[in-house]
Amino acid sequence: MGMVGQNPNQNDTQKNILIAVVISFLFFIVYDILYLQPQQVSTNTQTSNQQNQQNVSNNTSQPTPDTNNLKINSSTPSTQNLTKTQILSTIKTKNAIFEIDDLGRISQVTLLHKQYKTKDGQAIKLFKNQQLKPLEVRFANPTLNNEAFKTKVNVSSANIDATASKQILIITQKLSTTTLTKKITFYPDGHYDLDILTSTNEQYFLTPGYRPDVIADRYADHGVLMIKNDNTLVVIEDGHLEKNEDSVGIQAVSSFDRYYATVLYNFNKNLTVSVLSNQKNPEAFIHIQKQAHFSGYAGAKEYDLLNSLHYRLTGIIEYGWFTFIAKPMFTLMKFIYNIIGNWGWTIVVVTILVKLVLFPLSYKGMMSMSKLKKLSPKIK
Repeated sequence: MGMVGQNPNQNDTQKNILIAVVISFLFFIVYDILYLQPQQVSTNTQTSNQQNQQNVSNNTSQPTPDTNNLKINSSTPSTQNLTKTQILSTIKTKNAIFEIDDLGRISQVTLLHKQYKTKDGQAIKLFKNQQLKPLEVRFANPTLNNEAFKTKVNVSSANIDATASKQILIITQKLSTTTLTKKITFYPDGHYDLDILTSTNEQYFLTPGYRPDVIADRYADHGVLMIKNDNTLVVIEDGHLEKNEDSVGIQAVSSFDRYYATVLYNFNKNLTVSVLSNQKNPEAFIHIQKQAHFSGYAGAKEYDLLNSLHYRLTGIIEYGWFTFIAKPMFTLMKFIYNIIGNWGWTIVVVTILVKLVLFPLSYKGMMSMSKLKKLSPKIK
């Protein structure tokens, strides 16, 4: 019985293809572990004491973290009471409707564009009732903090139309020992500027709120994201925060789900931020001494809009584990879309380009299959 010989060239081709696939896969894994993940700083890699002193000295208006005081005020009055708050002011912009409650918080944001609809055709609302809301303030003084949650604020206007030009809302809360004032300037595109001030030298904490609760699934990260002064990211996912953590040198704080986010930012200041663990879910609070200025946004993570507000804000569009390939692919698609102006044709063009890039490998694979077909009768 004769033995069937194999083509040495065929064996070499198959081995080369297999080796190339394995090396490529290992490269992407190593690249993500050794390069991308260290940039997105985990919650366990907190800033050293030396970094704390350096960043705080660069921004004397921000206090050092006082975790003992913040721990005292880590829980608000019962959610049952907080759900009974009233809406005192409604602000309409081109992109969204903001509702301010009687604690001076952004109680709800309703998106107006037709693409932001629920399955039932209703306009998407970003927040659920029993959630930490954007612009909530907690005082370091526990007595003052308890009083603040029992004292209704006053607003300068009940209804504001900011669809054509920027409009200002003044929120005032008069407490026994201080007066808290928030001056919010709303812009037609839906972002806002915030000037916050206490009449006395108080230490307090401001939050961008719990993340929007529209779509949070296992296909994308969701939780808290912070942009540091060196442009690296600190990403704290829901369910992963075992204990409260402090960070300094922060310039933007975002709470986000898959497609939507709230964010407070000031890229001219180094902020101190404490992230509290609420059943292992992160809630971020910015430390403030008497007064501060921020810009803010709540809505869809639209690349062009975020880029128009500040180019570094595009960092809150977090692509998850496959950032190394998703982000360059999105950049390519944006470039082609700006030329074509249609997402459908953009996808077709990108698909063709990917096919062309992979054609040499595909061609070798087809040639190997062809050779195997020729050998099949001999093997049988």
